[in-house]
Parts: sequence; C-alpha cells; structure tokens
Amino acid sequence: MTEKLLGVGLYTSIEASRLIQTSSQTISHWLSGYSYKSKDGDNIFIERLWKPDIEKTADNQVQLSFRDLMETRFVNSFRKAGLPLQ
Repeated sequence: MTEKLLGVGLYTSIEASRLIQTSSQTISHWLSGYSYKSKDGDNIFIERLWKPDIEKTADNQVQLSFRDLMETRFVNSFRKAGLPLQ
C-alpha cells in the first residue's frame, strides 16, 4: 500500500480544510457521502461526489491525494460562487 502512495501527495482532511478554506467535515462529506434526516423523518443518503484516490484509513479518517485536493478546491470555488452541487 505504501508504494502506491509515493508521489501522489498526501493530505489529511484537516490540512486540506486549511488549504482550501472550508471545514474538514465538508470535505469528508464530499469524499465519503453522508446521511441526514429530512423534515418528514426520512433518512436521506447523499453519495460522494467522486471516488477518492485514497480510501479511508483503518480509523475511518479521510486522506486526500493532490488530485483530490485540487478537486475539492474547484468544488469549493464553485460553491462559493453560488453554484449547487447538482
């Protein structure tokens, strides 16, 4: 596994959140998906936006490659410009 990580860049969601100026929870949602309860009490699951280069760690932490970092930067810029995720 370690050999596959050489040369891809490696960032934690906390490092990425500082670099692109959004919360680490938001980054985790974009890369992992998330669920919430609707006003009607239904469980709603939102899929991740793309398949990250690096899967979550054994302790369920999100890690980003440089490509994933750039993807989150673009998504964050679009969101700040008022564009919806859809």
